[in-house]
Amino acid sequence: MYKEGDTIQLFKDIILPFQDINALFRFIYPNLSANSDPQYLVERAILAPKNEHVNAINAAIMAQLAGKAVEYLSADTVESPMDSEHHLPFTFKRRQFPVQPAFAMTINKSQEQTLNWVGLYLPTPVFSHRQLYIACSRVISKKNLKVLISKRQGENDASCIDYTRNIVYPEVFQ
Repeated sequence: MYKEGDTIQLFKDIILPFQDINALFRFIYPNLSANSDPQYLVERAILAPKNEHVNAINAAIMAQLAGKAVEYLSADTVESPMDSEHHLPFTFKRRQFPVQPAFAMTINKSQEQTLNWVGLYLPTPVFSHRQLYIACSRVISKKNLKVLISKRQGENDASCIDYTRNIVYPEVFQ
């Protein structure tokens, strides 16, 4: 059973020493605006535990890019004159292709992926079994991994940016 207070100290060389999300952006996506190679984007990502953090990161990176954001709407057409299944005098056909920026993704969504560059953003600790392991094991080289652990309000000790909760349920391995 996971015990509250179980923490792990991460290696100093993977900890981002600055409490600055922009430093993490620059580490994972250096020269983003000058790089047009799709492979550049495919091989890197920032991982976070929750969707709210992922959405904030994606919005912040998008705001740094030059140009204007464009929104493409779905295209609706009327197909056949009669929909016998729903008893309507017509059938709608919707064509849409939802696209979302993926500079960042949740740790759970990153499973089964191998990336050359990974930034792990932990404004809150991981919250489920093996999330920390999954996040750190996505990268092919330790030198290409940086972790930003945000200090919690009231924490003044500089070492608190080296520690995070590690959740493992031992009964899973029995």
